[in-house]
Formats: sequence, C-alpha cells, structure tokens
Amino acid sequence: LNFDAHTDLRWLEYRHSGNGFSYALDHGFLKKYFMAGVDKAYTPEYIYEFMDQNNDIRCLFSDDIYKLSHHELFDQLKSETERLKSFGLEIDMDCVQHQPASALNPLGFSPQQLSAVLGKINPENLEYLHICEAHKKDGFASAKLVSHLIFSIFTGKFY
Repeated sequence: LNFDAHTDLRWLEYRHSGNGFSYALDHGFLKKYFMAGVDKAYTPEYIYEFMDQNNDIRCLFSDDIYKLSHHELFDQLKSETERLKSFGLEIDMDCVQHQPASALNPLGFSPQQLSAVLGKINPENLEYLHICEAHKKDGFASAKLVSHLIFSIFTGKFY
C-alpha cells in the first residue's frame, strides 16, 4: 500500500527511486499493489498501460480523492487492505499538500485527511512501515506530521 504522488513503476533500466515497485513486481516480491494519491500529471502513458494490463495493480489518483466522500475513501482503503491481506505501508511525504519533499505537491492529501485515512488502516496485518521524503526545510513541522501519522496508524486515532 503506497501513499505517493508517483507510482514508482518506471522502466527497469537501472535501479532508482522511480522504479522500486517495478523491481519488486519483476522479482516476485510484490504480488498486489495499491497506490493512493498518485498525481496524473506525473505519470507517463506507459505506466497507465502497464497498470491496465495487470489486475493486481490498482490506483487512487489525487483528483479521485476530492471526488469521494470521507466514507467512500475509507471504504475503498479498507477494501484494498482486505484484498492485500498482509501488507507493507509506504508513505512518501510528497503525497501531502505543501510538505517539504523532493517533489513539492500543491495538491494531494491534506495532513488531516491523510492522518484520518491512516487511522482507518488496521495495523494488525502491517508487515512494515516506511515513511520517506520528509525533508528538513521545515524539519520540525515535518517531524511532527510524521509522528502524527504513526500515531494514527497504530492507535486508530487522528487529529
């Protein structure tokens, strides 16, 4: 389960941060993949074609987030975590509005929305948690948000 503005499904030309999940799929480490908060503007056409050919890869685009009610968003996420059974949780901070990350994003999840969504994830089947791209431009604010997200995941509570 990857919260990210990018799919990380780029070509397997050589290993880099834009193709980590491509390699995981290619090497059999990843069977099912769900991304939330992907920005269509950052996604090349060949990735759409790849996702269309694979029923085990699903995506919730950032503009879909705004079309769904909170309950619909929670239901979709719950459905995906049930489909994934045990799962890893990746949170790239560039999926959060205005967070200092490698790709500053004016759209995406609000901090409150992401915290609320993560509070609905059942951590019982969580195999690992990886939070990345929390840059130090405003390190204190980023650190506080990361701690709130972790709190939401493991307590089911959010601010």
